[in-house]
Amino acid sequence: MGTIVSYLKGTPEAIAMDRKVVKEDIPQVAKGPQVNDNVSGSSDLEPPFSVYEKMTGKPYSAKFFDFENWDVLDSDVNNTVGKIGDIENWVKGRIEGRNMEDTINSFDEIVNSYFDHLNISKNVRNMDKVDRLHKYIKLLSKQEKLDKQREDLLGIS
Repeated sequence: MGTIVSYLKGTPEAIAMDRKVVKEDIPQVAKGPQVNDNVSGSSDLEPPFSVYEKMTGKPYSAKFFDFENWDVLDSDVNNTVGKIGDIENWVKGRIEGRNMEDTINSFDEIVNSYFDHLNISKNVRNMDKVDRLHKYIKLLSKQEKLDKQREDLLGIS
């Protein structure tokens, strides 16, 4: 190509060839909102927590607790699907109650803070994490209901 370009130097053909090379070498920048795909092919842009299940077909907790066989869990003896539903509803209430953004990061922050509070190691099996968090949520919900009844009884608002 060097000999052709030097032979055609200054001609419209050479200028067109130079422009083609320059145009191909310049990286094109897309305009508007971007979605970066990672190696696994999934998007970095996650839906809001409150609509995650509607958009993906499974609750975010299934992804968080790494239940890849979510569809099989319907027949689970341990009632994992029910526990996950309870956890999802509870975290949604916490997000709203704390005026947090409706994001997956808010879910992660809340659940991880309770793991820390309950001294649940990252090395504990995911099914055990679900069981322990679910038990704690049930206890906490009962406690909050009792506190509310106490306040009502004593006239505390």
